Amino acid sequence: MAKILITGATGFIGSHLFDLFLSKGYDVYGISNTRTKKSISKIPLLDNNKLNSYFKKTNFDVVIHLASLTKETDITSMFKNNVLSTLNILNCCKLKKIKKFILISGHNVYSQNSKIPMTEKAKILPSTNYGLTKLLQENLAEFYAKNHLLDVIILRLSYTYGPNQPLDKMIPTLINKYVNSKPIILNKYKNGFQKIDVINIHDVCKVIENTLKIKKNFDIFNISYGEPITVKDILKTLKQNIKSNSSVSIREINKKTTHYQYDNSHAKKILNFKPTVNLEKGIKELIKIFI
Repeated sequence: MAKILITGATGFIGSHLFDLFLSKGYDVYGISNTRTKKSISKIPLLDNNKLNSYFKKTNFDVVIHLASLTKETDITSMFKNNVLSTLNILNCCKLKKIKKFILISGHNVYSQNSKIPMTEKAKILPSTNYGLTKLLQENLAEFYAKNHLLDVIILRLSYTYGPNQPLDKMIPTLINKYVNSKPIILNKYKNGFQKIDVINIHDVCKVIENTLKIKKNFDIFNISYGEPITVKDILKTLKQNIKSNSSVSIREINKKTTHYQYDNSHAKKILNFKPTVNLEKGIKELIKIFI
C-alpha cells in the first residue's frame, strides 16, 4: 500500500483520518504539534531543516495536508502558520518527487454573496483571515501542480462535525447546553434562521480515502451533505432523542444573515462521494458521548 503522510494528524479531522487509515492497513505517518502515537512525529512545519530531514527518511507517496491554525487571530500569525508552512511542505514534496498532494481547504474561501448552492466556480472572496490563508494555500498548491508535476486535489469542506470536535463549535455547544439543561438562545434574522450545509466527519474521511484512487493533475471539490439545516433542525433532533429542561428563547436580529449551501455534484461524479450520515444519525452519535 501507498505510504501516506498526514499533517495535523492529532487534530479533529486528522485524528479520525489517521485512525481510519490505520484500521484499513495503510502505511500511515503523521506530523503534528503533539505526539500521540509512535508513527506521529512532532515536527514544526516552519522549521525547514527538521522538515527536510524528516522527509528524507521516508519515501511518501501521498501527503494529506490538514495542519492549519484555525482560530481567528492576526493575519501575520495566520499567514506564517498556514501559508508559509504549506509552502515548506510543498517544497518537500517537490524535492522528494512525491506523487500526490491532497489539500484540505474549506468553504471559507467563498464570497458570502455567492448564489447558492455554490459550485466550485462560485466567486472567491474570503471574509476572514483564516479564509484568506486557506485561499493562499490553494493558490500555492495549484502553482506546484502546474509547474512542478505534483498531482493536487483540493477538498473544500463545509462545516464538519462529529466526535471529538472542539466544544466551542456550534453543534457541540448546542448539544452540551441541551444535555445539561442550560438556557438556549436561537438567533432569528430578517430572512429567518441561518441555513448551513454540514458534513459529518465519517463522510469526510471516506471521501479523502476515495481521493487516493483518483489520478488528476489538479482539481477542486466541494465536500458537503448538500442539504442545508438550521439550529432549529438540530434542536428538533435533540428533542426527539433526549429529555431536557433547557429553556429555549428566540432572539430577533434586525438584519439579514447569509445562508450557505454547496453543490457537491462534482465530488459525487468524480470521487464517488456518497454522504451517508444525515443530521439525525450524526446527532445521535454525539448524544451518546455527551450523556
